[in-house]
Amino acid sequence: MGKNTIEKKVLAVLTTNPSKVAGGVPIFIFNTEDEVQQRMRMFESILGGMGHQIDPEVYVVVRH
Repeated sequence: MGKNTIEKKVLAVLTTNPSKVAGGVPIFIFNTEDEVQQRMRMFESILGGMGHQIDPEVYVVVRH
C-alpha cells in the first residue's frame, strides 16, 4: 500500500477580524476587506499558493 500524504497546506490566513482565527499558521490582520484583497495577490506570489475566501472576513492562502 502507498503512503497517505497531504498535498494541500494552508500557508497563511488574512483577516479583518482576528477573533475569528487562531492556529499554527501565520495570521495577518488588516483594517478593511479592500486591504486584504490588495495584499492577497502579493501573498499568493510570495508563498506560491492560491487565495480563497472562507467568509467575508477571513481568507486563506493554500498550496495545492
